Amino acid sequence: MDFLKSLPLNIDVDVDSEKYRLVHAADRELYGRYKKMYTSEAEFAVWSREALDFMRRTVTNYVFGHTMTGMLMERSPMRIIFKGNLIGIDCGCAVIPNSLNHQILGAQGGRLACIRLEDKKCFYSDEEVKPAVIRSRKHGIITMGA
Repeated sequence: MDFLKSLPLNIDVDVDSEKYRLVHAADRELYGRYKKMYTSEAEFAVWSREALDFMRRTVTNYVFGHTMTGMLMERSPMRIIFKGNLIGIDCGCAVIPNSLNHQILGAQGGRLACIRLEDKKCFYSDEEVKPAVIRSRKHGIITMGA
């Protein structure tokens, strides 16, 4: 638990001269606006959904999770969403069957998703993985995903 508590609540990254802030649920720097609703900055950053509307109106590019994209769109299966400066990546992979969230997702259920920020390419756990060739100075050529 000490290790988890030691991790940053936000991570700022630069990708091809574009800046992104990676957050779990909300930007911890917005805690002051919502502190009456949460007991700590960490609780706010991990659990808040209320801050999404404010985050949408800033110039910061956010990559966020915690709020399933199925709650923000009407498509199934859930996909990574792009809404202005917001990129939502929670496609419900941790949803427990027969839970309320599972009812929101329908029979399809959730899936794991990730995004490569350099070109905004999205990857999903339920899509076919094509073999990839990785060149390593130390080990020569390694084929993965075959």
